[in-house]
Amino acid sequence: TAGIDAGPCGAATLAGLRALLCGPDEPAARNLLGLNASAAVVLLCTEGSAANPALLPTTNHPVGERS
Repeated sequence: TAGIDAGPCGAATLAGLRALLCGPDEPAARNLLGLNASAAVVLLCTEGSAANPALLPTTNHPVGERS
């Protein structure tokens, strides 16, 4: 299946944008950022799911080392 291989911190840019644009100052934020109906937003994600220790197998391996 298609998807984005992102770890928990990888969604920080999306969370920040959503907080800004779903808050009480949304109209002013859109105006300040120049976001109109034809605007495109690029979000960067530099962390893959391999950086998520919750996805490691339950062994005694150190974080970052997979069996």
